[in-house]
Amino acid sequence: MRRLWTLLLLSAVATLLGCTRTVTGGFTDSPDKKYRTYGRVYGALGKAFLDETRKTVRLSIVLNDAQERLLFRKEITVKGSDVSWDSTWDKAGNILVAVFDYGPHVYWEDARKAGTASNRLANFSPTLDKQTGKFRERK
Repeated sequence: MRRLWTLLLLSAVATLLGCTRTVTGGFTDSPDKKYRTYGRVYGALGKAFLDETRKTVRLSIVLNDAQERLLFRKEITVKGSDVSWDSTWDKAGNILVAVFDYGPHVYWEDARKAGTASNRLANFSPTLDKQTGKFRERK
């Protein structure tokens, strides 16, 4: 019986070790500090983040207060290597979000130091709907 439990435990550990993924994240605030954009990039299961694989990018805009009420969320899937995101706010409170990488197997920090141009994988531009107080994607 003890041997069976040991075998089951080892099988469970081996299964769980194969199901890992890299998740990166960060945030930026609007110029007036009223809104915050959170971004997370989820790598492929069981693959290195630098591998050219499908990755899920989730961006959320929240009210920048204690409750952080969700005002916008978008999730996209892109194929890339070390996928990153960046956001730029304008004075009207609109935001441009860019999702990018620097090419297959290129680490973002090395690419920036070398002055390498990024590959744009996706962009979108949510805008504030003054009636609802939420952001929506521009048509």
